[in-house]
Amino acid sequence: MKIAVIGAGRRRNGIGAYSARFAHAEGARVVAVLAQDTATARSDADGLKEYGITAEAYGSMDALIEDHSPDACIIASPAITHADYCSRALDSGMHVLCEKPFIWDTGCDPGLAVPLLDKAQAQGLAVAMNSQWPFVLPAYEQLCGLPPAPQITSFYIRLAPLSKGRDMIPDAMPHALSLLYSVLGPGSLEQVELQPAPERLQVSCVYHTPECCCHVTAELVHETCQPRSFAFGFNGKIAQRSIDMATYAIGFTCEGRSCEVEDPLQLSVRDFIHACKSSVSPQIGAAHIVETTRMLQQLYAAWPVDQR
Repeated sequence: MKIAVIGAGRRRNGIGAYSARFAHAEGARVVAVLAQDTATARSDADGLKEYGITAEAYGSMDALIEDHSPDACIIASPAITHADYCSRALDSGMHVLCEKPFIWDTGCDPGLAVPLLDKAQAQGLAVAMNSQWPFVLPAYEQLCGLPPAPQITSFYIRLAPLSKGRDMIPDAMPHALSLLYSVLGPGSLEQVELQPAPERLQVSCVYHTPECCCHVTAELVHETCQPRSFAFGFNGKIAQRSIDMATYAIGFTCEGRSCEVEDPLQLSVRDFIHACKSSVSPQIGAAHIVETTRMLQQLYAAWPVDQR
């Protein structure tokens, strides 16, 4: 299986480079990388060599497709470019794993994602969004317990985006929405309240489904030093992430108990590759993408007018 990676550099958060690394580890061939210009792409390709990846560098998507005809692509470029790259990849018959937010341009219409997903379905192509934290839910359940959805009344998450201000919402909140959707199913946001402060944002709302009414609190705090903080939990059972920066081993601790987890980004990439090869729906697939994008737009629109 041949994969191209769009945005494989490490200049901001390194997601593209790590996604390429994990695709390689899962047995895929990363054959090419694309960037806004050839010089940047060469730098990105050079950075992948430490993972044993030899990929050609391109500043043109047309040339990349003509030379390699990849089976799939990973899109880890800035969010404003996602729609165009996704459309062109699908037109070329590629499966797509796209970084969150799936489609975004200063709060663009989530309905723009629907034609892309319909196009993929018509062609039998897998489209997944990389919102990786739902992949640790089995470990969370083992560590903290996870009651049935009708018994869940509260959700808390702390995230540490690199961005500030309103941009924290598309940067960080897809993680919260993906966890809620994965555990509680499709729902709606009610009583949305945003409380911005310098380098912080608190999001409060109610996630409502036919079965439950879950009070949500999300604390977003701008951080630049690694490891950035991350914690989440339901009904007051909060799991705090830890990272051993020497080995990058990831673990969670809750009420004195701890467990290690496999890197959720690798699990996300593995799930995508399995979906491509087996013609099954990825875990973070079409319905998940559309519903969480709709709610993300709602949160973005709730930003206080006097703060815009």
